[in-house]
Amino acid sequence: MRIHSRGRTLRSRQRGLAAVEAAILLPLLLFLMMATAEVGRYIYTYNALTKMVEAGARYLSQNAYLGTTRVLDVDGNAAKKLVTGNVVVYGNRAGTGTALIQGLTAANVAVAQSGDDAVQVEIVNFQYSPMFASRLAFFGGNGLDLRIPMSAGVVMRALN
Repeated sequence: MRIHSRGRTLRSRQRGLAAVEAAILLPLLLFLMMATAEVGRYIYTYNALTKMVEAGARYLSQNAYLGTTRVLDVDGNAAKKLVTGNVVVYGNRAGTGTALIQGLTAANVAVAQSGDDAVQVEIVNFQYSPMFASRLAFFGGNGLDLRIPMSAGVVMRALN
């Protein structure tokens, strides 16, 4: 009978040890899972920004010339800049619907002429905000800002 009671005691101790190990490792595993998800979301957002800028540059390069002349009409044409910004942010020329990436506005899109025969479209001053928190709070302070500045740009030759 004594052996049986010792075996039961050892098993109950092992169960308690497993609970302690789980309590120690679970926060670390949850942090690693959330960090992996956040890195994946960051890469997805950067890829989406790059594709959006390419679409805007493609639109602008096809419509950059003034009529049939070989004169680029980008820097002084506010309408072309507005439509290009709409293509980048909303995915359409009218600027209807919701932004393709949360927090991106037409003010973040910079459009310029690059040289004699190229156009440049760029996203500037865009802040990537993490999905869990944008600020890490400390005791008695303002906290640490977790937003990350992101930019994407492309230069494309203007087409006839």
